[in-house]
Order: sequence, then structure tokens, then C-alpha cells
Amino acid sequence: MNTLVRRYIEENINVSREETAGAKQFIAEQIKLFKDKIDKAEEEIVAFRKEKGIYVSMDEQKVVEEMKSAQEKIEEFRIQRMELEAKKNLIKKQIAEEKPYTVTMFGRGTGDSLNDRLLMLQKRLSELSLQYTEKYPEVIKVKSEIELIKKQIQARKKEGQDETLDPKKADQEQTQSADSEISALNPLYQQLKEEASKTDIAIAALLAKEEHLRRLIESKKGYLREIPAEKKKLIDFERERDTYKKIYEDLVAKHGKSEVSTQMENQDKVSTFRIIDPAVLPKKPVTPNRVKIILMGILAGIAGGFGIVMLLDQMDKSVKHFTALKQFGVPVLAVIPAIRDAREIARRKRRDIFLAVFTGMYGLCIIAVFARELIG
Repeated sequence: MNTLVRRYIEENINVSREETAGAKQFIAEQIKLFKDKIDKAEEEIVAFRKEKGIYVSMDEQKVVEEMKSAQEKIEEFRIQRMELEAKKNLIKKQIAEEKPYTVTMFGRGTGDSLNDRLLMLQKRLSELSLQYTEKYPEVIKVKSEIELIKKQIQARKKEGQDETLDPKKADQEQTQSADSEISALNPLYQQLKEEASKTDIAIAALLAKEEHLRRLIESKKGYLREIPAEKKKLIDFERERDTYKKIYEDLVAKHGKSEVSTQMENQDKVSTFRIIDPAVLPKKPVTPNRVKIILMGILAGIAGGFGIVMLLDQMDKSVKHFTALKQFGVPVLAVIPAIRDAREIARRKRRDIFLAVFTGMYGLCIIAVFARELIG
């Protein structure tokens, strides 16, 4: 018997070690498998962030605010463009009323010279300066004529034709035609042309800005359509990676425990199965405990007997004595005494004796069995 038990224990130990080795190998394979899955999931997340990172980093509320701000700027640019177009139309009307060139008349037959004309224009400029600014068209025109006359005076001085030093030349000029004309570019016309050109450039710039903002709004709308879907994809990738990581960490922990357990078994650092006491067959059955069962049966019988007697007494609703009627306030008129029958009394006595004998014999049997169990 002991040999069989020892052999059984040894076989169980060998089987357990083989199962442990197989489990270790399986866990190692699973660790490698989930490590590859984690690496693949990480690569997918990195590739997704490189390709769709702009959608992940964007805040939808911020994108909506940027779109609203861009729309407000478009309205501002549109108002500015309308103002510039109105200004452009006004400038076109002014250009149509002006001539590209101006003609200045200088009186020669009356003895006027360039110096006299210069003094007259300077006086006119002083008068205009008291009422208008330098950007007033008439002021600009007078300044242009003054500059033109100064250039002509300088040119004549260089040629030695100054009328104050050459009387003969002055006489010749006086004998010429009564009037001389000088044609020059109209400064107001040129200024209006420049203003019109600047206005066109400003309008074109505003149109370009509006177009840029419209394209920006359209791109933001595309972002808003793509952001939820792309974020959901990233969340799915990260959830899958986290699941693989959790399984991988559990497998690594189990593999470590299995390795420690194997090393401890190999070095006999754990308790092994040993037969401390040899197997001995019992002389009597351990169970069932008949003594206990007999005692419980006796107690249960006594309790059951008392219970049945009390139950029958409670269920019997007949009047046992005439005094019980007084409790209900019923007057007792007469009492009929019990009529005793000798045959009935004898029958009851025989029944009672039979029950007593049967009960006694049953009790003796129980006591005999109880004593036998105690002695055994």
C-alpha cells in the first residue's frame, strides 16, 4: 500500500513538472506573439499620427472660433473694398474732368518777365496756403508752375540770356508775339491717376485676402468633418495597443512566477510530498456515528411525542368540565355524570397495557443497540 502511494506521488510530481514546462513554453510563445502585436500597433499609431496628426491635435471649439474670426475679417475686407470702389469711381470722374496737360500763358507784349510771373505765382501760393492745405489741387498746380518757371530761369541763366543783363535780347523778346504759351503735365491729373492706381492695388489686395480667408474657412470645415472620425480611429488604435500591453504584462508576470517555481523545485527549496505515517486500515468505520444518531433519534422522539400531545390538546375543542362554561358566561342548568361501562373500561386497559409493553420493548431494543455501539 505504501509503495503504491509513494509511486502515485512520484508520478504526480513528474506530471506536474511536465505540465509546468509545457505551460512555460506556451506562455513564452504567447509573450512573443503579443510583443509582436504591440510593436505592430505602435507602428500603426506612429504612422497615423504622422499622416493625420493635424486632426488629432486640433480642438473643435478653437477651429469654430477661427472660422468665426475669419468670417468677420471677410466682412471687414468687403466693407473696405466697397469704400475703395466708391473712391475709385469718384477719382475716375475727377480724371475725366481734368486734362493731362496744362497750358500756361505768359504775357510778353506787356513787359512781363519770368521773374514777374514767379512773384505772382508765389503770391498766389501764399494766399492759397492761408485757406487750404498742401494737398489741395490748386495749391499743387501752383507749386508745379513755380517749379517749372524756376527751371526755365536757371536754364536761361546758363545760356547767358538773362533779360536783366542783355538789353538787346530783352528788346527782341518785346518785339515778339504778344503772348507765349508753355505746355506742362497737369499735376492734379497725375496725382489722380496715381490715386486710382493705388486704389486698384488696394482693391486687388483685399480681394486676395478675402479669397484666402474663404479657402481657409473651407479647409476648416473639412477639418471639422474629419476630426471626429480620425480621433475615433486613434482611440481605437490606442485601446487595442493598451489591451495587448495588459495581456503582455500579465503573461510576463506569470512567466516569471513559473520560472521561480521551477527553479525552487529543481533546487529542492520547496516542500515535496513525503509519507509521514504509513497507511493503516481502521478497525471500525469512521462514519456513520451510530451513537450520535441514536441519541438524536431518542431526543427527537421525545420532543415529537410531547409536540403531538400538545397539538392534539390544542385541536380538541370539546368541553372537559362544566367550569369551562362559566368563563363564557353561560349558565349551567344541570350536569350529567359520566356513565362508566365495564367493558369499555376493560378494553381501554388492555389497549393501554399493549401500548406500554410495545413501547417498553421498543425502548429496550434502542437501549441495547446504544449499549452495543458504546461497548464496540
